[in-house]
Amino acid sequence: MSTSNVIPNGEQELAFAMGAVDTPERVAHNARLRKTGQKLVLAVGGAALGFTVLSIPFCLPAVRRVCVPYVPATQLQINSILNCLKKHTPPRAKVIDLGSGDGRVCIACAKEGYPSTGVELNSVLWLWSSLMKYTRGVSNLCSFKKRNLFKEDLSKYDAVTIFGAPTLMQALEPKVAKECKESAKLIVCRYPFLKWAPNHTYGNGIDCVWVYEKPFLPNHALPAIYLELVEFSDHPLHPSNQSQQTQTDTVQSFQSYGEDDLNLEAHEEGSNTEAHKDGLNTEALLKELEPKSKTESRTR
Repeated sequence: MSTSNVIPNGEQELAFAMGAVDTPERVAHNARLRKTGQKLVLAVGGAALGFTVLSIPFCLPAVRRVCVPYVPATQLQINSILNCLKKHTPPRAKVIDLGSGDGRVCIACAKEGYPSTGVELNSVLWLWSSLMKYTRGVSNLCSFKKRNLFKEDLSKYDAVTIFGAPTLMQALEPKVAKECKESAKLIVCRYPFLKWAPNHTYGNGIDCVWVYEKPFLPNHALPAIYLELVEFSDHPLHPSNQSQQTQTDTVQSFQSYGEDDLNLEAHEEGSNTEAHKDGLNTEALLKELEPKSKTESRTR
């Protein structure tokens, strides 16, 4: 006996709508829905996992002692770097970019004929830049190293380009002072060095570029861009600390000046005393000579 003979038509339609009756078509439809749902779950989960894996190299700088986030260079900044290289370095000068990111600075320098090396710790960016040098046709003049920039020897390069971060610039000062050769030029963007004054400045604002040459010029005050950063409030060149030091130097110089005055006064007093004694001795000598001269005149 068929189901249609047992269940009235209205009840049969209700049972079919509620899933009480599994026809072959409904079973196949449900199977297709399950497969589609599984594919969606796998796709979303895979994309989330891939995004997490790719984002790890970009998040790691936040937990390192020296934080250098990835911020791509603008075309204006790249043009300023190229102009600095043309003005301050010889043709085909060897260039190294510390924290080369996606490699756009090194590739631009290589296109102008400068042998360029990029140092990048981010695996994704290093792989990307290593591929891009082939697509841009500069693989013979451009190379990229996946390593910590503090472990790279700077002594063999004519120019060093740096897209700075506050903690990076302070940490780099001892390294560049020790390793860079005397003729090397340091081309810095975004954040300048703290204790050195630039020899040349080009542009302003976020696109400003500073050029440093050995021997480095000492800074007498902390650059303004660092003044609002709390981590540099204890720096010796910070105005709050420098004013105290200035006061101390003033007091010390005043004290030394006072001591010099006292010594000078004592010296002058001693000189006056000696002169006074010399005057008295001269007067006494003249008095002794007067009677003798008078006696001689009478005898004559």
